[in-house]
Amino acid sequence: QPVLYCTYSPSGTMLGSCSCDSTCRLWDMDTYQCAFVLEGHDESVRHCSFSPDGCLFASASDDLSCRVWDTRTGECVHHLDQHFDKVFSCTFSPNGAVLATCSEDESCRVWNVHTGECMYEWESKYKLDMRELFLNRVDGCSFSPEGALIATLSLDGECCIWDIESGQAVHKWSTDAHGVSFLPKGARLATWKRDCISVWSATSGECIFEIEGKDILSKVCSFSPSGERVATRSGKACFLWNANEGRCVVELKGHTDTVACIRFSPDGRMLATASSDYTCRIWDIESHFDEEKRQGGEGE
Repeated sequence: QPVLYCTYSPSGTMLGSCSCDSTCRLWDMDTYQCAFVLEGHDESVRHCSFSPDGCLFASASDDLSCRVWDTRTGECVHHLDQHFDKVFSCTFSPNGAVLATCSEDESCRVWNVHTGECMYEWESKYKLDMRELFLNRVDGCSFSPEGALIATLSLDGECCIWDIESGQAVHKWSTDAHGVSFLPKGARLATWKRDCISVWSATSGECIFEIEGKDILSKVCSFSPSGERVATRSGKACFLWNANEGRCVVELKGHTDTVACIRFSPDGRMLATASSDYTCRIWDIESHFDEEKRQGGEGE
């Protein structure tokens, strides 16, 4: 079955993947062998994420639920089933205390990771301010690195930065983007759409710069942990960019069907890709960049 998403654990020693076959798999990155098959969902699993300490793994599914798993045993520790439609995103906060889930029921719920309970006071507070959100994208929400802010992207084209403590919007602007993500450094966040990536100031809400590339930018985008590299996909191929210069440096070919997800390793040296060809691939990014540098030197 097609693999819909993949992500590295914070230590880089494990890769999690989820599929249309309703399962998730945890892979040992030292041996590249499957350590656990996580079974429990009844429908396709669209998104997954590790907790900051790597001990927990969350999965979001079309079966209207999110599950939280223990990565050391492969056991399900929480079944979060209060959404009323497909859950397409699950994201841990930087301190690992809460988990945000986004659903086609037009809500974003915040859960206590330790108890598995929905923090109703947060939901009630956000319902007043965020009722217009229609979060239907895997990359529809992102926590800031320090965890004080959360960025959301709505179906009607509005990007919002919210203060988690007060529940109030800090900035709002219109965009036709397909994804949003805070960058690791510099109080910046990125939004992306087909043919264009925009980088914004999280403090002023102003656009800092844009990266444009017809037919080689898409709805799928991932920044390296340093924020200096960005990966995009177009069909079966992936592209690596210098995020500071907006320059495409290498094209990665190998998948035989559409690439659904691209994610950097925690050290930024490797790239994992998930595809509809039923596989995940691990790419040595440094070797590609070294080759590009050598070719550049030969041309001088």
